Amino acid sequence: MAKRAGMAGSDRAGIPRPGPRLPFREWTDVLVRALRRRLPDVAAAARGQRTVVLRYGGRTATITEQGSTRWIHTADDAAPGATAMATLYDEERCDAYTAEVFAKSLAGFFDPRHSRPDPPAR
Repeated sequence: MAKRAGMAGSDRAGIPRPGPRLPFREWTDVLVRALRRRLPDVAAAARGQRTVVLRYGGRTATITEQGSTRWIHTADDAAPGATAMATLYDEERCDAYTAEVFAKSLAGFFDPRHSRPDPPAR
């Protein structure tokens, strides 16, 4: 019987095995550092223990933790209530890898010049 691949062992090229699950504050710190490598002027503010608000260029992203799931909701400040980008969530890994991947997605949301694939590593 074939063994089913799951999150415990990634077999997809370029996706590492899950790392240690990071506490919310540490996970958001990794995400903000990765985002600021692309967009140094992004503003980040904690709102309590389980919410971080990011702002850049008239857009807002709110990161929350609900139970074991981390959610990222986005909004265009000029059009409150309109969907700006699909909601992102992480309920399985919550490791440094997903924080880095979500930072790249958010960079593209905040500034379309960052929505292209990263150049290949040399």
